[in-house]
Amino acid sequence: MEDVIDYKIPFGLLGQMVHPFLVKKQLQQIFNYREQKLTSLFGNMVGMENTIEFKSI
Repeated sequence: MEDVIDYKIPFGLLGQMVHPFLVKKQLQQIFNYREQKLTSLFGNMVGMENTIEFKSI
């Protein structure tokens, strides 16, 4: 499963400075929760690697 999330941080340089502490942290929490929930419902998938990757464009 792959998710692509496009978003733009407001407030220019200030927003970019705050991003790692607020937005990125919240996104990681959301996807960590989803991974835990899916694993509890369906179990682990053998041979599948779970990674969260953030790319700036």
